[in-house]
Amino acid sequence: MKNELFDKLEWTGDWWETSVEIPYFSRIGARLREDSDGVTRGPTGSTDLAAIRPNPPILFTIHTGEVRRPPSKGQLEGWRRICERGDQIWQECIARLRPEYERQRPARVRWWKATYGPEGIDDVLPEVSDDAEFASLIVPIHVKIHEPAGKSPLADVGVTFACTWYKDNCGIIIWDGEVAEVGGAWVASRIVPVQERMVHPILGPLRRVQKGGPWIGEVRIDPFLDFACIAGTRAAFARDPINVQKRSELDWNFARGEFHFLIFANSAELTLDSAASILTDFLREAAANASTILQRVLAHYVDSRDERRRLAQEPDVDAVLPEVASLDELRDLIDLSGINLFADDQGAVIGVEFGGLGKGVGIRWRNGSIEEIGFGKIARPQRPK
Repeated sequence: MKNELFDKLEWTGDWWETSVEIPYFSRIGARLREDSDGVTRGPTGSTDLAAIRPNPPILFTIHTGEVRRPPSKGQLEGWRRICERGDQIWQECIARLRPEYERQRPARVRWWKATYGPEGIDDVLPEVSDDAEFASLIVPIHVKIHEPAGKSPLADVGVTFACTWYKDNCGIIIWDGEVAEVGGAWVASRIVPVQERMVHPILGPLRRVQKGGPWIGEVRIDPFLDFACIAGTRAAFARDPINVQKRSELDWNFARGEFHFLIFANSAELTLDSAASILTDFLREAAANASTILQRVLAHYVDSRDERRRLAQEPDVDAVLPEVASLDELRDLIDLSGINLFADDQGAVIGVEFGGLGKGVGIRWRNGSIEEIGFGKIARPQRPK
């Protein structure tokens, strides 16, 4: 199939596919190399991308609901408006991604050093002084034209960029020829599309990815940012430094200094407003509450370590489930996975869940104190039997 914008579109059975060449991108991404599977990531040691990937073709897909029908006018127009802006739109992408990199870099550098030592930071996580220097750290690998949402006359266009500084890549949504959203690769791919958005007067921006599902937001709790579960990766690298690729694995939000919270406000026992009040009360004493929780996690782990080791399937069990006697020794073993606000048969509760230590650690916090602690799953709402 061909049309006025594309010489050739092939139907894969799920979407239309072709490749595009954008000359501007031959001038960026100098610190990336191309792996055998075509995924670009990692330092090249070269300053000339053209010698590595001269004007590389980029995977381009147009999605029509897995039905073989021509791309809609809104999809074609969405791409046409990008083309009309030429290099300017791609410069805008770089300018929007750079502040995100600079925000995340301190956390990524800190935990890179804790995982691998200082070697490689100057290649993967260098300081950058301008957009041109930052552009050496990224290169586009996929352009995805989504179906127009609702009654929108134009389609979102997602662009996924491989990058040196985050293992799962980064993404941008362009709408009407302008950058509309920046984030991890999932922003561009919309694998789990947002169904509903709102801005709560207390909780801020919230979103739902399924109708009737939990509302999702972000919150900052500084004491928990001092804990990242990197012991397993560090042990794997120490055991096999040749085959374990060094890369920054920190969660996108963690590197930004944020944690997810989920609000299951689907009953009279918990509304968005009551959840906002509960979370606000918790955050008002965030430092003290975090200290109480972390001390309890430490004590619980000491008591449950033998059981956790019996259940462990990790190859480096001594590294991920060692003996510890202080919070400082716990810093590389856990991280905050998220916060859940939900209602059980006793009313509203906050579930605080940590990853690591085998099966994680979960806490139920109610009325200003810890009610229960155990494996991670107790911090989530339980499905009715």
